[in-house]
Amino acid sequence: MQLPLRVLTIAVLALFTAMVTHPTASAANAVVARSAALLTLDPTPAELALFHLSNDDRARAGLPQLRFDIEALAVARARAAAQPSNSPLTHFDAAGKMAFADMLGDSGLTYDLAGENLARVAGPASVAAERAEEGLMNSPTHRANILEPSFELLAVGSTIDSEGRVVFAQVFRSTP
Repeated sequence: MQLPLRVLTIAVLALFTAMVTHPTASAANAVVARSAALLTLDPTPAELALFHLSNDDRARAGLPQLRFDIEALAVARARAAAQPSNSPLTHFDAAGKMAFADMLGDSGLTYDLAGENLARVAGPASVAAERAEEGLMNSPTHRANILEPSFELLAVGSTIDSEGRVVFAQVFRSTP
């Protein structure tokens, strides 16, 4: 039996809200998810900085703090690494499906509501989180994910792209 799950995904230029069924793994997403799981599961200083800045934003809005989602850290890192340097950031895989939703399902992670924010900023990594947070909060659709009251968990993944920019992926979840 497939359970309907609501996925809220925030795109760079538009807001997409969609009903999806429990994600079915694509071969490419399964490989990426397994590869990412081999990475260390300790958040980096830049990942923790963006996590804390997001919680600061929520506190200013009178919202509860998010817990760091260590279970989804590999997904967030894989999503950051999947962003091509020479193209716009994208929430979709080559088949046109929301990649992060499939990857959460592939990882066995459940959710009632899930969302993703992507940001790419110039380095150095020591100030990248602040730059990303400012850009995300200045975008109404990304801000909506950060300030979504039902979200309980947040994983922040990051990578350095081929041009030396820091790419962040925030993966939000509310659990059943």
